[in-house]
Amino acid sequence: MRLAIVNGTLWYAGNALTTGTLVIYLALDLGARGMSLSLILAAPALSGLLRLLTPRLIVSLGGAKRASVQLFSLSYGILSLLPGLIFLPDRAAIAGLIVLLCVHQTLEYMGTVSLWTWLGALVPRRVRGRYFARRQMWQLAVAIPLILAGGMFADLWRETFPAAARAWSLLAYVIPFATGCLLLVGSIVPLTAMPPLELSARAAMPSGVSLTRVWQSASFRRLLYFGCWLSLANGVVQTAQNIYPKQVLQLPVLPLETMRVGMRIGQIGVSWWTGPLADRYGNRAALIVSQLLLGAAPLFFLAATPAHPWWLAGAWLLWSLYAVQNICLPNLALRLSQEDDFAPYLSMYFATTGLCYAAATVFGGWMYDRLAAQAHFTLAGLELDHFQVIFLGSWITRTAAVLWLLRLREDRY
Repeated sequence: MRLAIVNGTLWYAGNALTTGTLVIYLALDLGARGMSLSLILAAPALSGLLRLLTPRLIVSLGGAKRASVQLFSLSYGILSLLPGLIFLPDRAAIAGLIVLLCVHQTLEYMGTVSLWTWLGALVPRRVRGRYFARRQMWQLAVAIPLILAGGMFADLWRETFPAAARAWSLLAYVIPFATGCLLLVGSIVPLTAMPPLELSARAAMPSGVSLTRVWQSASFRRLLYFGCWLSLANGVVQTAQNIYPKQVLQLPVLPLETMRVGMRIGQIGVSWWTGPLADRYGNRAALIVSQLLLGAAPLFFLAATPAHPWWLAGAWLLWSLYAVQNICLPNLALRLSQEDDFAPYLSMYFATTGLCYAAATVFGGWMYDRLAAQAHFTLAGLELDHFQVIFLGSWITRTAAVLWLLRLREDRY
């Protein structure tokens, strides 16, 4: 269990440098716009249905341990090719970015399903909430200085070489990215030292519960409905949400990374109490409260303007509550699964929600381009631009996701 925490910490640290602001700003500097940016955000999840193959893959590869190690190794090997894209023309580089991220994250998603299947067997049920909370706290504590360092490096590099050649200028993003790749590769090492759990053969190697039978659980089905609704609501706003800070507020990398750090410091505090509460009282109540607050985050995008950009920090503060979802959603999925046969349930949950997120993100990119072509919109006598329309819609749909949680019964205690 300690080695799994080391693995998760190295993985999260590497992920902090290979996703988020650095990759978004790299894509924007390569010329990505609404639709192309949405494809970069969504392409990995578009192939998410392949995660439904993970239970069979675990069996064919000889167990959850071997599947995790092999899938992660292949995923990070492919990701390490990304720095070479800066030497290609812009359009080719953007296409290559989409393809590489798609293949890398598809393999990583399948490896993650294998890993969660493994952890479901490894971690005793009575302490899973506290264990996942502790794992997340370690992840956040290590990632925070790396996020700040990556943002500082990118801004300093661009200020030092303002008129540099294109490839040299893009090294501002590529060097932190390459460092993140090394950390991701290092995260595989602790997995190789963990036990394969031969004594829990069904957990390590699923017995073959069909994906059709997963739908027969009413509680799990309602969890899927919630996850899909939330994924749709989150996906539609992604393009506007990622373009707004750079193109409208004119924020450089470091201020955004500082907000990310503030969010993760908040997540450490939230994780501290979420784990014990989930173990004692269940996951549903914590998810309802957190989602009501998370739904309000787009309102801070509405308040942020070039003259007052720091209103944006309010959204990042509320996003600290994603720690509740990071702990409670996997824990709830495990609780509502058939004991010791987690893989079909986890693969169904991650595949369907990922596909919904991808489809909504692509639709959001198309919608952004269409709405941006119009000067303004009138709603209840108020004139709104395309960003304001999208952020208002996001607030409403994210908050409405709670309705599915209200119908969910957490009855497998």
